[in-house]
Amino acid sequence: QKNKDAYVMAYEKDLLTGLLLSRHEHYINTDVRVKGFETIPASDLGRFDLVTTNVPFGNIKVYDAAYTKSDNAMRRDAAKMIHRYYVLKGLDCLRDGGIEAYIITSNYLNNDSEQMQEALKQARRIGAYRLANNLFKENGTEVGTDLLVLQKDVNKKELTSDECMLLTACAEEGCPTNMYFTCYPDHVIATSKSVGTDAYGKPGIAYVHDGGVSGIAEMLGKVLAEDMKQNCSVELFDVPQK
Repeated sequence: QKNKDAYVMAYEKDLLTGLLLSRHEHYINTDVRVKGFETIPASDLGRFDLVTTNVPFGNIKVYDAAYTKSDNAMRRDAAKMIHRYYVLKGLDCLRDGGIEAYIITSNYLNNDSEQMQEALKQARRIGAYRLANNLFKENGTEVGTDLLVLQKDVNKKELTSDECMLLTACAEEGCPTNMYFTCYPDHVIATSKSVGTDAYGKPGIAYVHDGGVSGIAEMLGKVLAEDMKQNCSVELFDVPQK
C-alpha cells in the first residue's frame, strides 16, 4: 500500500486468519472485516477503485438476498457457485472505471460462458491469463487458475471480438480450454504443458513454468503491462465520481 491516504477494506471469513491479518504490520491501516464477502453493506457498493482476491471456488452456495432473490436469473445462478458470485459481486463494488483483478479457477473461463457474458455486460476486458499450475506449489497445491482483469463500464454497448473469444469454450488435446488462449498463446503463462487430470479427475492440461513463482511473475508482468496500456481506459478511470 504505497498511497498512505488510500482507504483499504479487506474481508476474511476465517476468524483466526482475520485476526492475524488485522494485527499484521502491513495492514495496520486496513479496515479488516472478519466476515463473508456477501455481508458487505449496500452503502459500500459502487465506491472502490480496485477489487482483488484469490477467489474461492467449488459448489459452495452463497446467501446474498440481492442475488438469491434477484429477478435476474443469472444472478440467482451465480449465488449457487461462489466463484461465479465473486465475479459479479466484485463488479458491484466498483465505481465506473474501477478494476477487478481476480485469480480464479480455470473452470470459470472453460465452462461458465453465460456467467462471463453477464459480467461483460458491465465491464471491459483488460486481459485474461492462464497461470502455471505450480504457482501455488509452495503452498502445497497445484491447480489450474487464471488471472482475470476487467474494467467496469456501466455504459458499455457491445462486446469486442476478443471479448467474444472469452465466451467461446473449445478443446485442446481433448481437454477443455478457452478460445482466447488458443488465439493468444502468449497469455498462457507457462513454459511447458502436459495432458493429465484436473482437480475433479477429468481430463485437463497442466501447465508448468520452469522459473517458478519469480518466472511466472516476470512473464505475466510483461504481458499484463502491455494489456493495461492497450485496453485500460484511463479516461474512464479518471472521470470524477459523484
